[in-house]
Amino acid sequence: MKRTRPTFSPRQESAFSPHSRWRAWALSSPATLGSLGRVVPVSVALSVVLWGMGACSSETDSPIDGLTPIDEGTDPVEPIEPGPGVTDPSRPSVCAAGSQWIYLIDINYRLVRFRPDVPSLEVLGEPECPREDLAATPYAMSVSQDGEAWVSYTDQRIYRVEIDTLECRATSAADNDARIAAGRGFTTLAFSLDPATGRERVYTLGSSEGGGEIGLPGYIDPETEAFSPSDAASIGGHPEITGNRAGRLFVFAPPRSSPESRVLEVAPASFSVIAEQTLLGLEPSVGEGILTWAFANWDGWIYFFWKPAQAAASSIYRIPAADIRRGSSVTAERVDIDTQGLAIVGAGVSICAPTGTLI
Repeated sequence: MKRTRPTFSPRQESAFSPHSRWRAWALSSPATLGSLGRVVPVSVALSVVLWGMGACSSETDSPIDGLTPIDEGTDPVEPIEPGPGVTDPSRPSVCAAGSQWIYLIDINYRLVRFRPDVPSLEVLGEPECPREDLAATPYAMSVSQDGEAWVSYTDQRIYRVEIDTLECRATSAADNDARIAAGRGFTTLAFSLDPATGRERVYTLGSSEGGGEIGLPGYIDPETEAFSPSDAASIGGHPEITGNRAGRLFVFAPPRSSPESRVLEVAPASFSVIAEQTLLGLEPSVGEGILTWAFANWDGWIYFFWKPAQAAASSIYRIPAADIRRGSSVTAERVDIDTQGLAIVGAGVSICAPTGTLI
């Protein structure tokens, strides 16, 4: 299916930078999810990222992973137990208020809190990040346990946004010598617990210089903001990544040419594939327009935020995370919620979020 590139506003146009992972594509004529778009195929039920079947709220009748049940309007705070490799007992072990929810960023810079337990969406505002390129737009994000959203923009910079105040500053990760030497551009990032140290760590997937190879793994130290490339092979497609406090990493990988998207679990140390499923159920993308996606995991579910080209806003889907290790395909079901006209390009969750049943 031939793709045509439409005329975009300055904000949208910047999404086509070499390392932007082509988060926005225009699809011509009827195209089913195998066509690639902001990526990737529509047939894969990719609501960026991970929702499973069933109703849109998670069970809250009993404690989850030691957390008190989450009731609407409450912000449970949970201590993070340090792992065997932790040598700094002074490091804060308590999660910041509000850091247990999923946070989203849309193409128009709006930061949004998503509570899967209700479910509900709350637009928090538009962070004023010190962008040198004013046309740069967000395209991926994650969240730290101390309440900062790390947002990656199409100018190849990562910004840290305080969730409660929306104050924003640029990180040094984009200027890191290791990243430059490796010829890496950032495409997605996720906080997860490093099993070797018991600390949170930023896992990244990036592109090679010029965007020729997509899905190259790497790491960022959240304290020093130093980047370290991994020797692991590219995951391929135009992947998103999400992690959790159990040290589990999940990847959503829309393909370049195949009609099917993939959902994977990968090993934190090696990025080797532990399990892989074909993802079905997303609304097909037809006609011209912007195709966007993102995904995150929460309480045993994987949520996808998916906007086909013809849609005015993103929709939310989910699958049970445990299904990634069962069978060969999984079908996402749609969550009944008004997404308020948002075109979601990034989703993030911290290690403070409940993990629920993963296996």
